[in-house]
Amino acid sequence: MYGVAKYKALTIEPLVAYVYAKETEIKNIRILLTGKINQIEPKNIKERLRDSYV
Repeated sequence: MYGVAKYKALTIEPLVAYVYAKETEIKNIRILLTGKINQIEPKNIKERLRDSYV
């Protein structure tokens, strides 16, 4: 759904997809920083990251 939304310029879907992508980025940053603070191995941190919008 979100991959197709960027082609519908005059609807609300691109805005919703953008907000969703930003929320996912923020969650990934939070997971990354929490893992670094708690000294979790990078391999385990990568497994927990969510897919990005690209």
